[in-house]
Amino acid sequence: MANMRNLEVLDLSNNRIGESGTKRLASKLFKLKELMMNFNRVGDEGLETISSNLTHLAKLELSSD
Repeated sequence: MANMRNLEVLDLSNNRIGESGTKRLASKLFKLKELMMNFNRVGDEGLETISSNLTHLAKLELSSD
């Protein structure tokens, strides 16, 4: 994941990443501007980690979570 730190757009929709996977991603990919996580069961803690760590985020999609 070290070589992905400069990612700005990421679509992980329909991957069942869950809360723990979301937390791990959000703690590593600080430069994301757009994140699509539809149908991933992000959970409350995952969403909290996204909002705390991804400060450059301009677009977030979480439908059916």
